Amino acid sequence: MKMRKWLLLLVMAALPGVAGAVPAGLVVRDAWTYAPPPGGRNAAVFATIVNTASTDDTLLSATTPAAKITELHTMIMNDDGVMRMRHAKTLTVPAQSVLQFAPGGNHVMLMGLVPRVYGKPGDSFPLRLTFRQAGEQTVMVKVRSRGVQPGKK
Repeated sequence: MKMRKWLLLLVMAALPGVAGAVPAGLVVRDAWTYAPPPGGRNAAVFATIVNTASTDDTLLSATTPAAKITELHTMIMNDDGVMRMRHAKTLTVPAQSVLQFAPGGNHVMLMGLVPRVYGKPGDSFPLRLTFRQAGEQTVMVKVRSRGVQPGKK
């Protein structure tokens, strides 16, 4: 638990003045996705959700005009030791903690991409996240070239 609090303090130090302006202590940052390969119809969105509140919150849903279907997904190890992607009805954002959406882990799955909204590398599109406590928050998702992650060129 000490490590989580240390990580939270580190994250909050990188976001001066932001946390106080967000309802219920939630900050969603660094939302991004890879550009799909030519003809690709699906993509995953990654981000960092920081909960500075003293109570857990729950991510209930995500929606975007950039895809026909938007789902919350998590990765689960099955009985034969293989990681499998699973639809999650909700995801808990623990109190005073960070919920990371990253390749190989939690993510927002976009199916049936709408190319004119989704765009190309360098473009952005809106993603609305609905939380039980914090309500709706809209973030802009940056489309990146394959292999480029936040903070890297």
